[in-house]
Amino acid sequence: MNEVIALPVVLCTTALVAVLHYIGLELVSQRLIPALHSLGKRRLPLVIVSLVPIHLVGIAVFAGVMLLLIAGGYGDLAGRDITFGALLYFSGVCYTSLGFGDVVPLGALELVSIVECVAGLVLIGWSASFTYLEMIAVWDADDS
Repeated sequence: MNEVIALPVVLCTTALVAVLHYIGLELVSQRLIPALHSLGKRRLPLVIVSLVPIHLVGIAVFAGVMLLLIAGGYGDLAGRDITFGALLYFSGVCYTSLGFGDVVPLGALELVSIVECVAGLVLIGWSASFTYLEMIAVWDADDS
């Protein structure tokens, strides 16, 4: 029964996080990068740092959904007391695919953690691609 609840919840959560990620990249692309244009190559570290909060938002959204599922009795975490901080930690471990193993998802959180790992890999790859394209644009502009 937990999987029946978890699947639509995690798919909607993934879609939401992807949209938020897109909006974050769009803001960086349309607002931050033009504002830092005069810095040339030196703006690249600032662009990279600006991507971190975008990922932290995604991690927090997944942690919030986990909290709601636990509150609804659809899952639990073994190995930690249930606090939002513990869920942020676990969500970050899943999102980045670190997989320490000190916290174990139970019930609906098993599926959520698997999908979050896949979503995190895709979104981190998207950020890496975005950074690469910005790096090429900066280097091409400096060469001309």
